[in-house]
Amino acid sequence: MIDDEKEVRELIGALNKHLPMQAYATRPLVKALRRQGADIKVYDAVKIDSVLYLGDEGGVACSMGLSGGKNVVVTSITHLRIGRDHPLAGQIQAYQSRRSRHLAGW
Repeated sequence: MIDDEKEVRELIGALNKHLPMQAYATRPLVKALRRQGADIKVYDAVKIDSVLYLGDEGGVACSMGLSGGKNVVVTSITHLRIGRDHPLAGQIQAYQSRRSRHLAGW
C-alpha cells in the first residue's frame, strides 16, 4: 500500500474544514494545463473547492477552479503547492513527501 488509510482520512477531514482554500500548481501541472489551453502561470493561485480520495493508486485529489472560473481540474494534491502560512501546510507537505517517496520506489 502507498497510503496510510488513517492519515488519508485525517487529512481529508482537515482539508474539508478549510475549503475553499488557495493553492498553487507545480511547474509540471502548469505545463500540462497550458498544453490543454489553460491560461495559467506558476504563481497564479487556484481555488481548491473539494477533495476526494482516488484510492491507493490515485491518492488524495483536489478539484480546483482555474482563473476565470471556466475550467475545473481534478489533480493529485502532490501536484499542488500550499502556502507555508496555511494551518495545514505541514500535514499536507508530509503526505506529499511520503506519497512521492513511495511512488518513486515503485
